[in-house]
Amino acid sequence: MITVVGLGRTKGELSLDGYDTLRNAESVVVRTSDFSACSWLGEFRCDAIADEEFSGRLAAREGDVVCAVGEDAMAEIAEKLECARSEVRIVSAAVPAPPARAYTVVRAEDLGSLCGLNTDLTLIVRSNGVPASAIAKELRKFYGAGTTVAAQGDRTSLDSFGKSETKFFGTLVVPPSPILEKERFGFGDLMRIMDLLTAPDGCPWDRAQTHASIRANLVEEAYETVDAIDRGDRDNLIEELGDLLLQSVFHCTIASNAGEFDERDVLDTLCTKLIFRHPHVFGSKRAKDSEGALNSWEQAKAVEKRQETLADKLDGIPASFPQTLRAVKVAKRASSAGIGADLDTEFLFDTVRERLDRFGEGDAERTLGECLYALCSAARLEKIDPEIALKKVIDGYALRFRRIEANLARKGIRLADASRAETERATAEVLRDEMLRS
Repeated sequence: MITVVGLGRTKGELSLDGYDTLRNAESVVVRTSDFSACSWLGEFRCDAIADEEFSGRLAAREGDVVCAVGEDAMAEIAEKLECARSEVRIVSAAVPAPPARAYTVVRAEDLGSLCGLNTDLTLIVRSNGVPASAIAKELRKFYGAGTTVAAQGDRTSLDSFGKSETKFFGTLVVPPSPILEKERFGFGDLMRIMDLLTAPDGCPWDRAQTHASIRANLVEEAYETVDAIDRGDRDNLIEELGDLLLQSVFHCTIASNAGEFDERDVLDTLCTKLIFRHPHVFGSKRAKDSEGALNSWEQAKAVEKRQETLADKLDGIPASFPQTLRAVKVAKRASSAGIGADLDTEFLFDTVRERLDRFGEGDAERTLGECLYALCSAARLEKIDPEIALKKVIDGYALRFRRIEANLARKGIRLADASRAETERATAEVLRDEMLRS
């Protein structure tokens, strides 16, 4: 094996690992230029070789060899040696003295496994031969292409650094950027912005909010997110998911300022829940398909929530749910407990017919509610989401009403001024067109 030790620009940049490697070596092979430039190499047992012969003569040596090379030639020499010898170990020079503020050190080969990165801290990337382009590709997940970086002390942009396919040996330093100069943002930036907005000198409106005052905003953003999904609008979905995330972070900030909890408590609870409710992934249980996985989730949830009785499980369904969704969940949990487990759709439809036959004889509101509950139960058995089914029908009627108004407008008639006969003729024409389209 050949061990290549990076000398750095001064003795102070020689890493502890590099110093120990040189001190324990029987002989250290160096270039004559490095030996002349680094007088302190004299304390080690060195064998100097002319620069132009260095790589070839070094590769020809047998057994374990230790060499010391200046940082300017590390990449070139290491690549030549890797082509000639199967085993080459790189010991980079020490990381330059970090700034007084906090910093993060990461190996280049570990960048791809990072789920997040605090870009408010100086990032120091140590690379032992990872291509510059690969390093830049991973860093672009967290930084803009124009971010200033220092590769072995040479300042450049991340984009320019990443244009090279050459293996990079040494240290890449990415300094933090002021919040207003960042090209890309992460979760930490969002939390920082919220802290600034709710600070004493921040936004008066944001500071005045409470959990209750922004409750409606959360519901509104959830519906707008669902609407973006239904429309298949990718760009709007990105925006709405951001607005929905803002609501969660806003509540965390309000709670943190009140000394209740913060986002770390929320994330801790969420991650703990995901691990516990996936015993078929993180435990010994197995799930053959999605239905088995869902059953495993429900069983784990029941244990977690201590839902031992049907009443416990029914209490776990929020009363504020859309009532079609609540009806499906109530029927499903009752059926799982053995109540109504043998009902089929025909029985439920007969129930609806029976209730409608005596509609008006008693409590009309209750009768209609029983019909709606029976229809939601039938939808569950047919694996139909009643909310989506109703939405599609409502969308269809809304489109029909627009077409009727447009039909009248083409005849110079405002819907508000149309006679009953004119409206009926327009409706018949629209229905005929719909039949032709279907």
